[in-house]
Amino acid sequence: MVQFRRRFPREPFVVVTDKDAESARRLATAGIREIVWSADIHLDLAEALHRENNAAFFDALARRIGEASQIPYTLRTVLVRAVLASPPVRSVAELSSLAGRQSGTMTRAWKGAVQPDANFRLEDFVRWMVLMRAAQRKGFEGAWDRAAIAVRVDPRRLNRIATCLAGTSLRAIGVRGFEYAADLCEIDLSSRLLGPRTS
Repeated sequence: MVQFRRRFPREPFVVVTDKDAESARRLATAGIREIVWSADIHLDLAEALHRENNAAFFDALARRIGEASQIPYTLRTVLVRAVLASPPVRSVAELSSLAGRQSGTMTRAWKGAVQPDANFRLEDFVRWMVLMRAAQRKGFEGAWDRAAIAVRVDPRRLNRIATCLAGTSLRAIGVRGFEYAADLCEIDLSSRLLGPRTS
């Protein structure tokens, strides 16, 4: 199993096994995020697959940012941390504190990294991560209000973020699902920060 995980590190991966302490220990040391006990497969498998598929989006985005040489190293490092943070970073000030820098320093680094005509602020990146983590939580919580609380933002603010950044409503994202929000986020970040995918 460890060899399989190493061979396919980017693929969503859920393990179904019998419930015992030894299995749990071995799987934890192998870096397996999602484990479903065979006795609970009918209850837990669909949710585990959903969580693992959504986690793959954040992992892939973190990798792309980590490989984006046009972004200064300190900024790139903190952006990767922000992508992987759950609950999400909610402001430029929080993001800057992750890097141990002043907000102005991080904003200047950001302006040097984005496409000159992108009109894309560091705050917009932070808000995308808030929206994406809320969209992920929506799958677990069932309602946007509860998802907003889980990511520590006001539901009205979350709706404004969706309208402003994604050009759609939370309701539309809820109907179409996490993958729809992920596509919108990737298109926006690719066009305004990361450039087109090379692979």
